[in-house]
Amino acid sequence: NPLYYAKNLYFNGKLVTELVIPDEVKEIKVYAFYGCSGLTSIEIPNSVTSIGGCAFQGCSGLTSITIPNSVTSIGESAFNGCSGLTGELVIPNGVTIIRNGAFNGCSGLTSITIPSSVTSIESSAFSSCAGLTSITIGNGVKNIGSEAFAKCSNLTDVYCLATSVPSTNATAFNESYPEYMTLHVPEEAINSYKTTAPWSNFGTIVTLDGESVVTPKCENPVIKYSNGEL
Repeated sequence: NPLYYAKNLYFNGKLVTELVIPDEVKEIKVYAFYGCSGLTSIEIPNSVTSIGGCAFQGCSGLTSITIPNSVTSIGESAFNGCSGLTGELVIPNGVTIIRNGAFNGCSGLTSITIPSSVTSIESSAFSSCAGLTSITIGNGVKNIGSEAFAKCSNLTDVYCLATSVPSTNATAFNESYPEYMTLHVPEEAINSYKTTAPWSNFGTIVTLDGESVVTPKCENPVIKYSNGEL
C-alpha cells in the first residue's frame, strides 16, 4: 500500500533516513513518500517498473537516487522539489514520456541524460533545475512542452541528438538564457535548428563534433541583356 502523504517515516520512534525497497515491489504508488524530507537515501530495486505521480515530491533531503532500467513510467511531479539530489541524472532506457514537472526544482542536479526511448518531454519537466550545466536529449524526442527547461540559469550546453527538429514550445527555455548557451546537434540538421525557434535563439549552434557549419551564400547574380532578351 502507498504511504499516502507520509511526510516523514519513523521506526521505533526514530526518523528513517535510509530506505531499501524490497525486491518484490513492482510499483511505487502515487504520493508514496510525498514530503519525506528526512530521507537521504532510497534504494529502488530492479523489480520496480512504475513510479507514481508525486511519489517522491518534496523529498528535499535525498542526495542521490538511482532509477533502475526496469522503470518504464515516471509520473507527474514524481521528484518535484528534490533539491538535495546532486550530480548526474540518467533516465532509464525504457521511459517514453517525461511527465509534467517530473524533476521540477531539482536544483542540485548538474547534468541530465535523456535516452532515445523518450519521445515526449512535457511541461516544466526540468524547470528550475538551477544547477544544471549540461543536458543530453536522445534522438527519439519529438515534442518538448512549455517551460520544460525554464529557469535553468546555469545551463551552458544542450546536446540534442534528434535529426528532425523536435516540435518545441516557444517557452521551453524561458529564463534560461539560451543566447549564452551552446547547442550541439547532428551535422545534417544544423541548418534546420538554426532556422527553427526556439532553437534558433541559442547563441552558438555547432555539430555534435563541435564544428561550426556555415551555410554557403549564393553568388551575386549577374544580369545580361543580349538581342533584346534578359
